[in-house]
Amino acid sequence: MSDEIDTYTYHITYSPQDSAYIGTVAEFPYLSADGATPSDVYSEIHALVIDAVDILRKEGKEIPHSFSARPYKGNISLRLSPETHRMAIIRAQKEGCSLNQFLTSLIEKNLYTDSIAMAVDQLSKIVAQLKPLSKTLKMKA
Repeated sequence: MSDEIDTYTYHITYSPQDSAYIGTVAEFPYLSADGATPSDVYSEIHALVIDAVDILRKEGKEIPHSFSARPYKGNISLRLSPETHRMAIIRAQKEGCSLNQFLTSLIEKNLYTDSIAMAVDQLSKIVAQLKPLSKTLKMKA
């Protein structure tokens, strides 16, 4: 089981309000730890997970499987209000795709929004750095 503990989904973020790093683990949403450095926090949250698994084992309770080890079928059941369902079908038809394709594209677009925004921000910074170089090269030409 210790191998699976190492495959759990650990998240470490910095909290300006707490002036500390905060560690969580997706498979155990009720656990968290804080510390001065990311490595301190990882050690703390990892130790908490080991303790939690030991307690669950002793109590004969189910130990969560790692999200990465769980099988996924690729289908979900989604409940929408009738109005949202109607609007989604109309939008899918306008886009020329099925409702499934339309909803999948919306979900994927929103899942990756942060990554895309970060990439655009990095590209903007690179372009800003290249502008003075471009002007210099034009003056030499």
